[in-house]
Amino acid sequence: MGHVASRNENLDTETKPKVQTLDDLNKVKDNNNRKKFPDPKPPKRCKKDILPDVSKLKHIDDHVMKTPRYAERSIEKLTEYLIKPATNDIEKVRAFYKWVTENISYDTDSYFGRKRNVSNDPTSLLSCKSSVCDGYASIFQLLCDHAGIPVLKISGHSKGYSYKPGYNFSKDTPSNHAWNAVYVCGDWRFIETTWGAGTVGDNKHFKKNFTEFYFLTDPKLFIVDHYPCFDNDDVESAKWQLLKKPLTLETFNKRIKPSRHAREWDIKFTSHKMNVLEMNKTIDIKFHTKSTNLDDVNVKLFDSKGCNKEQYVGIRLQNKTFSVTVTPPAIGEYTLEIYGTIGADSNTLDCLITYVIKCQTVDSAISPFPKFDSFYGPVENWKERGFKNVGKIPTSITSKNGEVCVPIKVQDGTKVMATLKNSDDVKLVQYTLLEMDKHLKLRARLPKKGYYRLTVFSQFNSESSYTPAVNILVQNLREPDITSPFPQTYPETLKFKSCLVEPTMRDLPANKEVRFRFSSSVMSEAAIAREHIAKKTSNTWDTTIKTPPFGEVRISGKMNNDETSWVVYSFKVK
Repeated sequence: MGHVASRNENLDTETKPKVQTLDDLNKVKDNNNRKKFPDPKPPKRCKKDILPDVSKLKHIDDHVMKTPRYAERSIEKLTEYLIKPATNDIEKVRAFYKWVTENISYDTDSYFGRKRNVSNDPTSLLSCKSSVCDGYASIFQLLCDHAGIPVLKISGHSKGYSYKPGYNFSKDTPSNHAWNAVYVCGDWRFIETTWGAGTVGDNKHFKKNFTEFYFLTDPKLFIVDHYPCFDNDDVESAKWQLLKKPLTLETFNKRIKPSRHAREWDIKFTSHKMNVLEMNKTIDIKFHTKSTNLDDVNVKLFDSKGCNKEQYVGIRLQNKTFSVTVTPPAIGEYTLEIYGTIGADSNTLDCLITYVIKCQTVDSAISPFPKFDSFYGPVENWKERGFKNVGKIPTSITSKNGEVCVPIKVQDGTKVMATLKNSDDVKLVQYTLLEMDKHLKLRARLPKKGYYRLTVFSQFNSESSYTPAVNILVQNLREPDITSPFPQTYPETLKFKSCLVEPTMRDLPANKEVRFRFSSSVMSEAAIAREHIAKKTSNTWDTTIKTPPFGEVRISGKMNNDETSWVVYSFKVK
């Protein structure tokens, strides 16, 4: 077995008071005998330094999962069984953490007042295996004490199930949670068996879900939602934050609470550190990922009546930084929830953070964003999809004339297509135009003022369907002069490297003189309405024809040594 941690027992020569029952535990606290333990100080090393590979504890976990029923008849027998394979204190503590989180269920009936609280004494817990946080922390403390490991049960304020941003704890607020600190490897470290065991769902029932995060959690991550309180003793309470610079209760109240998943995934919220935000018209909340990549991000925005206003939130990704733009439609208070997931196959998005937003003024001209349940920007594997510069394509574009143009560099043989949708998620047919000159050029026409979603698709391989490679948020600031779609294009439009100068409207007037200008670096012959036209220069054609009374007008061309003529643009005559 590889290195896990150094054995560190018999930490001092003082004799600890013998703890037999939970009443004895309370006496230890009441007598302030915790001062006989090592002084609380910030740990010298973080969790990953003392436990770089948690899989090294698998033999402990496996042993715990095989705990026989006879071993659960008393704390003494249970302790004796659990520590059998352990060779150091971390392994012993791991065994206790694993057993408590796997065997004790959270008593939601007591928590929500559906029944009277059950007893938290050891005998009851071993038989009913159900409790609230105090029972979790107490039985863990008892197991550690019987194993001779310094341990403390800590009460305090937590930003848990019922917490809402904006709520302020005070010195007079009763403690609402309990957890443990345990002394291993020469430092005090936090243990949270209640939250390590699972969560309370929206149905107010306990959902078992073992998590590694709350085993020996680093203090800087633990203080996000745990604030210790020792009988209004601010000095002693501050020590048990185990931080070099402890937080005041006021700071704890105001600071954001990134979820366990956000902390596990090392997501940093860089722009707004407070959980209640005041804003005027618009606000951009930024966060970035360091060690992991989020495969999907989504949001929910609720007004004070609980109505979802998520269409007034847009999410953009650029260089691993997400920007969440919120533009509320009315003055008032909103709750913003940001969700994310890692793993492309995951169907569940986990909440990363919740903000309360107080909007004081709104933009009277604001319009909703397109309906979209993800973020604007490139997908993670855009290079594998044959793109060269997707990472440099802007995630949002603003237009003042109703059109945008996006240059895209692709590898030879990459097949690309594009779509444009308005804020009602309606696909606008032929409002995008893909052409090839030196590089691929994507043009989009915006028929009305407002927001649009421009999506570029590609084939991942020759056998797959087209899937999104990048999404771009486009805003048109005013009503455009041209609202007609582009002419219809064909695969040969890109193959012939054709670029249309005019007309760029699909619909042409009947019986009118219309000028046609286009270029192609590979086309040898060209025709309009089956009439051959001569080149103006080596790569351009420029001619004027009279449109028919109805029907279509097509531009076609040939390549060298090709007898077949291919259509590259098609217009409708009205």
